Amino acid sequence: MKILIRKKYWEYLLIAVGFLFDVMLAMICGNFSVGKAVYIIFNVMILGAVSYKVSNQKLFEIIVIMALVFFYGLEVVLHYMHCYVDIDYKYLIIIPLFLLFIKSQRMKRAHENRLASVILLGVLLVNCEVALLSSNINFGLWIKSIGLYLVFLLTLESCARNEFDIEFLYKLVFYISILITVVQAVVGFNNDTRNAFFGVFGLGAYGLFLMAFPINEYSKYLYGKQKLSAVIRITLLTLIGYLATENKTGIILLVFNYILLAILSRKVSLKKFVIPVIAIGSIPILFRIVIALYPKFSFFKLSLSFFWSYIMGNSNWGVFKYGRFESLGIVFATFDIPQKIFGLGVGSSTSLNEVFYAEMGKNITQPYLARLFGENHGYALTGLATILLDGGFILLIPFLIFIFRALTTSLKSCLTKNWKQFSENATLLAVLSFFLYEFFYGNCVVEFDSMIMAGVIFGVASRIHSGEKKL
Repeated sequence: MKILIRKKYWEYLLIAVGFLFDVMLAMICGNFSVGKAVYIIFNVMILGAVSYKVSNQKLFEIIVIMALVFFYGLEVVLHYMHCYVDIDYKYLIIIPLFLLFIKSQRMKRAHENRLASVILLGVLLVNCEVALLSSNINFGLWIKSIGLYLVFLLTLESCARNEFDIEFLYKLVFYISILITVVQAVVGFNNDTRNAFFGVFGLGAYGLFLMAFPINEYSKYLYGKQKLSAVIRITLLTLIGYLATENKTGIILLVFNYILLAILSRKVSLKKFVIPVIAIGSIPILFRIVIALYPKFSFFKLSLSFFWSYIMGNSNWGVFKYGRFESLGIVFATFDIPQKIFGLGVGSSTSLNEVFYAEMGKNITQPYLARLFGENHGYALTGLATILLDGGFILLIPFLIFIFRALTTSLKSCLTKNWKQFSENATLLAVLSFFLYEFFYGNCVVEFDSMIMAGVIFGVASRIHSGEKKL
């Protein structure tokens, strides 16, 4: 029996190995001023030349792989090799992203998110003035923070203009992620059981990829375009992946989307519910296996009351002194009207320095670090909270437009009889459900990989929905 590996897989592998080598170079050069300068100049030249020469499709693939490898490499270097790299090499991803955006200007512009994009850009410009008027401005941290929103815009606009083939890419990422995650979980090569191909802080982006592939295959199965056995296998792998990363919400959303899509496809039958039933029935068994491997999870009880207290309790059950929603309420109680409208300036994240730092007797020197410091001292912020505190309600408006349009249009489009259109929108709908969780309960607005994935989601949604209007 011959095992054939497609040429594209080898290309992805070589790109990933190249970026891994680059991470190792950053680790070696990071402690020398001359080495850092050479490393940065070398990368800017190579990335610029390659990004300019390759096609838009290939450049998009390079950007995604670069994000995964660089962020995972950073986790490995810091957590496992205990080596501090004094180079913010992950910010190099702005170079190929910017060139992809420039090259995409020749492509036809999608119209669905034009208004939201203009509003977001305008808000960022207003926030420049807000930040400059701040008495505690730290330009270095402010530039890095505002870069998160700019990366989101660059990715969104590029994906809205190009018809990228992303199915093959997230299929590859799915299998590699499952492999690395399971190996790490079995051998104990993870500090807090959350490591995956995206590292500790890439849980949100990892969950999005883990949701996309099984839903895409399941949606094809509903229209008779995929075998039942293949979807069951992929479903079990996905459940294992979510369990290995302690992503309980991903499991719930996967089952929920299976049931919802079976109803939306109007192909409801006992046979179509086989996979959701298997998924639901497998969860208790898989959890028992996880608890056997990791006894520290024995506190987890499979009951509706536990899930309800976990979600509505704001995680205020021993992990944080203040819950996610509590911290937002406390902060907004100290805001005046202009601050509620415009926020404190991108990067400020929170005025919790006035509340929590004072309570701990800490001297405030860099309020921009309040978010990172706070997570170790009693509170956590959601994506919603971060946006409100950075830019107030005017920064939240464009994100609500992105979410509302993509969600409602995808939901409506899932009622189509066209299997390909159903598959595209079913995948978008499922991934959007995970994004909503990361936005309202998690925090997807603090890292480049999550913001890039968010840009991909809304950019692809804009392109697909704009194309559907012509049908």
